[in-house]
Amino acid sequence: MNNQKILNYFKENIFQAESAYNGWKIIKLSKSKSILPELMADKYTHIQKNYSSFFIQIERALLINFTITILHCFDKQQESYSLIKVSE
Repeated sequence: MNNQKILNYFKENIFQAESAYNGWKIIKLSKSKSILPELMADKYTHIQKNYSSFFIQIERALLINFTITILHCFDKQQESYSLIKVSE
């Protein structure tokens, strides 16, 4: 597997990681009264409390997706794509 293929693979994955992080951040910060107007933060908090199992699952899935996508770049297993292989 050549270095250019690996780099192209990770260029595409960076958008996936960024999207997952931004989704997670939006859910987390939507309850913050220091960032949003109090009325809007209260509205989002109320919605997230009413559908708590949905929002908890989405929040965790987005954070896990982001973490795995980032850590995947540094996987040392021989059969995986890795930026470590590019630097060797």
